[in-house]
Amino acid sequence: MTHFPNDLEDLEAEEIAWILQIFIESYVKFGRNYEEFNRYHFLLKSNLKTEKIVEYIINNNIKNLSAEDFENITKDGSLLMSYGSTFLEYGIEHGAIDFLNLALQIFKKRGDYFEKNTHDYAKALTDEGAARRELANLGIDSIENLRGAIKLYQKAREEGFVKNTHNYAKTLMYEGIARSDLADNEILSCKIWC
Repeated sequence: MTHFPNDLEDLEAEEIAWILQIFIESYVKFGRNYEEFNRYHFLLKSNLKTEKIVEYIINNNIKNLSAEDFENITKDGSLLMSYGSTFLEYGIEHGAIDFLNLALQIFKKRGDYFEKNTHDYAKALTDEGAARRELANLGIDSIENLRGAIKLYQKAREEGFVKNTHNYAKTLMYEGIARSDLADNEILSCKIWC
């Protein structure tokens, strides 16, 4: 069993940020049915920076959260992208548009935290592409989101992923899927409007 402090005043900012990540990840997977829910909830609710995030997540009010809410907790780019990845996974698994939009906002912050031509920068581009592709699959600005995803996958190869690597190959595959989906959407759009 993990040892928890009685309040967040004794913790460093990064420790609070990690506790928030553990809480979010556990909550989206198990809801209130995980062992330490009450303890995490109490701790995070007692902090002005985390209180809003926790309550909005619990009350399924994700659309009122923004990337800036998470930047107020931490300036650690890897941790911010971890929040984004958690929201992306949940959004894909449950078709949750608000989670996908929040993930998209967070991934767009990549330039504030990672230098171009790095693996982390390219990974954030790829994750943003995944969020856009999933939003398109849910019927949200499908053509625009698919075109955006294609550009992001290309940019990830140009600005971070090394040729002949697994990640480089994945972006080629994802781009191919997005192009196929885009063709289907444009054909459907043409049948309706042409």
